[in-house]
Amino acid sequence: MSSIFTSVAEDDHQYHRKSEGKPKLDTSSQHKTKEDKLDLRLLLIDHYDSFTYNLVDLLAQICVHPPIVVAADGELTSSVDLLDGIVLSPGPGRPDQAPLSLDIVRKAPSNLPILGVCLGHQILGHVYGANVTLAPNPIHGQVQAIRRVNGEENDEDPLWKNIPHFINVTRYHSLQVLLDHNKESPLLIPTALAENDNVVMGLRHHLLPHFGVQFHPESIGSSTWGPELLRNF
Repeated sequence: MSSIFTSVAEDDHQYHRKSEGKPKLDTSSQHKTKEDKLDLRLLLIDHYDSFTYNLVDLLAQICVHPPIVVAADGELTSSVDLLDGIVLSPGPGRPDQAPLSLDIVRKAPSNLPILGVCLGHQILGHVYGANVTLAPNPIHGQVQAIRRVNGEENDEDPLWKNIPHFINVTRYHSLQVLLDHNKESPLLIPTALAENDNVVMGLRHHLLPHFGVQFHPESIGSSTWGPELLRNF
């Protein structure tokens, strides 16, 4: 296995220092007791987005163990076999500018779940051959409706378990993943679309436990179902 997975840094103090002053999501109503929390060890790759701290905070409320955070330009420092999943955070730029995350998706064990959020969603699209292009209109901070994609191939999608067919989510993005299941990206399946412009809002790999969401489940505008989606992951 590639040396990229030789280790995972346990010390996330540097992450917290650079995050000081960023807004913290108030999710006190979603607080879980230790007995309710999931006994999972997650790694989060931080692409230097202002929403990353909110995502870390929400995952810490869902899981017994706070997520281990590694900067997108950092290095991994312990065995990936100790992990139960990897989260690729939102961030600025394009997916081809995130070499660490691209390498993780390509080289992670096939049974290790990966969730990409916003830029992370686009990274999954890029790795599996989809075109990542400009969205019809840049959207920054708008709460909009999305709908789940019907079909037998999505009936057992674990990420969307117990989540309604239509939900409101917060969108912050100027790029989109274009999916054509029969051509450029045969391994990726769309799982959710935006109601107003049909932009892909969710995707998953046909065989691997790799999932992407273009919206921000950690945003207060997605707070009704965002935490449930993260728990499903």
